[in-house]
Parts: sequence; structure tokens; C-alpha cells
Amino acid sequence: NIPMLIACLGDDGALIEFAAKTSDILVIAGNGAGNLPPAQALAAIRACDAGKLVVVVSRTSDARAAALYGYPGGSAMLEQNNVIVVSGLTPHRARVVLSIGHSQGRSIDELGAILRGAI
Repeated sequence: NIPMLIACLGDDGALIEFAAKTSDILVIAGNGAGNLPPAQALAAIRACDAGKLVVVVSRTSDARAAALYGYPGGSAMLEQNNVIVVSGLTPHRARVVLSIGHSQGRSIDELGAILRGAI
């Protein structure tokens, strides 16, 4: 069970909080370079603090995400709080990568390392 959620302006983070109750891995299709609305970002950070793997990718056509913006909900702020911001993967591809790794029995830490390029 790896839900894929979509960032929406003004989102209150309730869907992230609900998804984190039923899954250890969340994929969020962020705005622009992987940014989230402030309340949604706080929900993603809370999920990370609870031991969940939260991955944010860009939903733009080029799938480029980067830790550029440090404002509340910006991708740099997310990375500083253990949310993984991944560039080059569409939301669906990120979910496939995570699903395959999870089905192989890889841990949350191993999956995070794979997405960070450490493995």
C-alpha cells in the first residue's frame, strides 16, 4: 500500500495524515520543483517524524525537483526535515520504484538510500 497524493494550493494536509495511518511509504506529487503548501508540508514532516518514508517528486512534465526554496513548504525546507525530494522520476515511476523495492523486502532506510542515490 503506497499511496500517491497530489499537492494542491491551500491543502490542509489531512490526506497525508490519513495516508500515513495506513502506509509506511507515501509519494507526493509536488508543485514546481517539489514544493508543498505549508500545511501539507507540515503533515509530511510529521509523517517523517513518525518513521514514515515520504517522497516528494515534481508533477511537472520534466519531473525536475530540487531543494531550491526554503520558505514554509519549499523543497529545501522539506529536505531539511527528512522528506526525500527526488528529481527525474514522475510520481508514478517513483511509486513503481518504491513498490518493487518494498516487494523485495527492503527497509524504509534502504528505500530512502536508493532514492537519494546512495545505493
